[in-house]
Amino acid sequence: MYLSKVGEIPVSFHRPIPEGAEVKGVVVKRYSCGGWRIILQLEIEKPDKKTNHGGYRHYGDRPKCV
Repeated sequence: MYLSKVGEIPVSFHRPIPEGAEVKGVVVKRYSCGGWRIILQLEIEKPDKKTNHGGYRHYGDRPKCV
């Protein structure tokens, strides 16, 4: 990612950007240790409630039976 007055910053995503998502905003934080964090704010269309998710609903990282 290129930032004005800073230059090129390497980026590694901890999860993929969902298909059809639109980036609505970006938050850039610089830490005193010299590290950077980039947060993408996405707009994602809500899935249809009738979509089959294999019998599980997800709350955080732990799947729970419906």
